Amino acid sequence: MKDRLTELLDKYWEGETSLMEEAELKSLLKKTDLYPELRRFFSGTEQLAEMDIGITKTRKIGFEFFMRIAAVFIGFIVIGSLIYNNYHQREQEKAYFQVMEAFALIQSNMARGTEELQVLDELRHLNMPHELFNINELNEQ
Repeated sequence: MKDRLTELLDKYWEGETSLMEEAELKSLLKKTDLYPELRRFFSGTEQLAEMDIGITKTRKIGFEFFMRIAAVFIGFIVIGSLIYNNYHQREQEKAYFQVMEAFALIQSNMARGTEELQVLDELRHLNMPHELFNINELNEQ
């Protein structure tokens, strides 16, 4: 037992032990009274590991909570921007159709106005009213 303990300690201080060998080393130290300072050292490291686990769990939960809030916030921003862009695009289409309707109304009124002007265009060759009624001929007689 002493030889195995010494062998495991040498490997441990060289950094060549596996997790199973470290567990075996800790159990051998608990059973023997040969190295009391190493027994306290390993019990202290176990206590530190337990304390670190508690701290890491609370930090991990806090970090996960923060990440969830951030994900929800980003989700709201993305969905909001999609809704806004969709609304903006619909408003642009609506304005486009209104402008096109106004152009169509202007075109129809222009066509009607040009038709009315064609009647006057036919009378354009008559420069003066006396030509229309042959007033000059009546004055000479």
